[in-house]
Amino acid sequence: MNRSGRFCVNVLRSFHSELPRIFTLKQKGEDRFRTGDWQQALDGLPFLADAQANLFCEVDRSIGYGTHTIFIGRVYSAKIQEQIDPLLYHDGRYSVAGPAPTAPIKAPIAAMSAGPAQPEKVHAK
Repeated sequence: MNRSGRFCVNVLRSFHSELPRIFTLKQKGEDRFRTGDWQQALDGLPFLADAQANLFCEVDRSIGYGTHTIFIGRVYSAKIQEQIDPLLYHDGRYSVAGPAPTAPIKAPIAAMSAGPAQPEKVHAK
C-alpha cells in the first residue's frame, strides 16, 4: 500500500465470514486472494467483486503506531451492491443483519383520550 498510495476497503457480505480469518490468521501475501471473487480495477487495485461495497481510496495520511501503520484514505470511487446483507461483527462473533421487527406502537388508552398534555400549575407557598 505504501508504494501505490491506494487501497480498497471491502465491506463484506453475509456469505464472506471465512475471509476475515484467511486475512488475519491462515494465509500470507498473495495466497490470501485465492479465496473469494477477487478482481482488479482498471488501475490494478484488487477488490472483492461481490462485496457489499468497495471504497477505493488514496492514502491521505499514514500514522505509525507501535509496530503498525494506520492509513487514512480519501475515497475517490465507490461501488455498491443493490441487495443489502452486510456481515457484522459483534461480541467476538460474526452475524447477519435482518429487518427489524415491526410491532404496532400501542399508546395507553388514557393518554389517547385525554388530549394533549397540559403543563402543571406550580403554587408557591
